[in-house]
Amino acid sequence: MMKQHEDNYERTVAQRIRERIMNHPPYIDKGARILRTGFEFVAYIIFALINRKSPKVHLPPINDEILLDSAVDLARKIRERIYSCEDVVIAFMQRIQEINPLVNCVVDENFEKALDRAREVDDFLDTTDKSVDVIEKELPFLGVPFSCKDSIAVKGLKQTIGLMSRKETVAEENATAINALVEAGGIPLAVTNVPEVCLWWESVNPLHGRTLNPYDSRRLVGGSSGGEACLLTSCGSPLGIGSDIGGSIRIPAHFNGIYGHKPTFSIVSNSGSLPDLRGEMNEFLVIGPMAKRAKDLRATLKILGGEVGRKKLQLDKKVDIKDMKFYFMEDDGGFPLISPVDGDMKGALFRVVNHLKSHYGVEVEQVCFSKFFHAIEMWSLKMSAVEEAPSFCEELANRKGEINPFWEMVKLAVGKSNHSFPAIAVAMAEKLAYLQADTKYQRKIIEGCDLLREEFQCGILLQHLLGENGVFLYPSYPHPALFHNQAMLMPFGFAYQSIFNVLKLPVTQCPVGLSKEGLPLGIQVYIGFVVSRLHNDHLTLSVAEALEETLCQWVPPCGVAVGEN
Repeated sequence: MMKQHEDNYERTVAQRIRERIMNHPPYIDKGARILRTGFEFVAYIIFALINRKSPKVHLPPINDEILLDSAVDLARKIRERIYSCEDVVIAFMQRIQEINPLVNCVVDENFEKALDRAREVDDFLDTTDKSVDVIEKELPFLGVPFSCKDSIAVKGLKQTIGLMSRKETVAEENATAINALVEAGGIPLAVTNVPEVCLWWESVNPLHGRTLNPYDSRRLVGGSSGGEACLLTSCGSPLGIGSDIGGSIRIPAHFNGIYGHKPTFSIVSNSGSLPDLRGEMNEFLVIGPMAKRAKDLRATLKILGGEVGRKKLQLDKKVDIKDMKFYFMEDDGGFPLISPVDGDMKGALFRVVNHLKSHYGVEVEQVCFSKFFHAIEMWSLKMSAVEEAPSFCEELANRKGEINPFWEMVKLAVGKSNHSFPAIAVAMAEKLAYLQADTKYQRKIIEGCDLLREEFQCGILLQHLLGENGVFLYPSYPHPALFHNQAMLMPFGFAYQSIFNVLKLPVTQCPVGLSKEGLPLGIQVYIGFVVSRLHNDHLTLSVAEALEETLCQWVPPCGVAVGEN
């Protein structure tokens, strides 16, 4: 009876949404889908031909076992004096010096101060009377180097967000999240590349250039935490801090085959992060951890969220996977402007689903939330509805007036613009959207979005279904990493992530091996992310940790030559 009620409610909501949003004949959808499919096919052929003979950049092999350790294990080995902190910092410094000329992920470094701090840590450990257990409790990440994206302030390092106008801007203080890690003993090592103002799915800008994917340098790394994900998977840092307003942690984590976590909103402070958002947009944006190893996510989140966040998110709670409920969805229902999920991604999803069934003996139920069809509209309109927020044109001008995107496009054509094509295109789209503001059609879309938001924030279906011990498996993107610039022709795949920013739910991104082309797949693909109710971050993290033990391991983008000389 309850199931029938849910199905009836689902159909009723879907019907109301479609009446308000999609008030046009069905053949419009079909026509748009046919045009998009043909366009993408031609674009793929063109990009494949262009890149067919382009040489790939190959990273040097990993030749130091320090580079392979998790942040948690490094902290333990430093405390126990298995490694000196200085040796650890030097190992990652040298790795950055090896890889950065090849993939261009680091935009500023803190090497000298990091080495000084490492020596201080070694001196402290050599002379302290404190036990290893006490040190672990007081300074859980003592001596562990870490990195973060350029938009998050690290005192003394550049904070440019990819803008030429901020070329010489240096952060005067640490962001709150960075301070938390430093107070836990962490050592800032570097900051990494982002797209302009962190609003694009490829990490490229006129100031620092383009970051290349370590698995295939012809491919993009994602954005906006793309430089960070690239550095982590290349073993240039054991731990990273990113931010996410529409998939900016999860898309790069997916494209680079690592773990990433978007926490429940308001747990981790955004103070010191750019752009400085206001109103509800500041709740859509979250700062979270990224790493090669799943267990580093929980350990880092305990620090970033403080004691209050630790308790709210139940991060010390033990979870038995066999007692959990699992649900999954294959796609968004076929929004006509978004690519369908490809075969490799579906294979990754069903590999995880079948693994959960066979290894843990749990049921995994396929469901359909028809509301996800409208994810891109919901995110876009909620982002633009925050009246007190500066426009993207103002952000590109560093909030000193605003750019004219149409004139900037003319300047770009003759090589005179200080902005990238994607940034200018987004700004133009924003201007054109303003021309349509408050039209009858726009009001219908907003009303439909309010229906979506009301249902999810009240949790009428999702929370009833998931309960207190359920998670939802969903693609994090329709396909693996695209070729450079291809995202401009296929821009809407981020809807698979952005829906959960609007809903403010916790999400964990997990890798699930490589595609036949050698590109990362994973929970960032069809088991793209693990989604749960507000403050149930411990569930998604527990699933990631369990899957890492038996299926979802990080796969290095290069050879491993540890022990070879």
